[in-house]
Amino acid sequence: MKIALVEDDPAQRTALALELDLPGRSVVTGAYADAESALRELPRAWPDVVLVDLSLPGLDGATLIARLRALAPQLVCVVHSSHEEPARIFGALKAGAVGYLLKDSSATDLLLAL
Repeated sequence: MKIALVEDDPAQRTALALELDLPGRSVVTGAYADAESALRELPRAWPDVVLVDLSLPGLDGATLIARLRALAPQLVCVVHSSHEEPARIFGALKAGAVGYLLKDSSATDLLLAL
């Protein structure tokens, strides 16, 4: 499985890449600090899954998900966020996310969800 990450926190982005880059199971094909970079780069080589933080500089995660899904309807987008508010969760799902994981989820839970 090819996974792309969109996370503005450099430490979180690096940790996720290390947790998810597992030979024979999954490979992180890209890690982006903002939605604009992801929108520019992802169409060059679509991953299977994009893991998206909701709080991003510039465009927010829900807007990014909606735009990515408009470009590639088959793309699986999963939110990885610290926001627990029902309105944020519903907004992300309405934008096209197929799942919503909290950042305090274990690496095992994250891998199982993907």
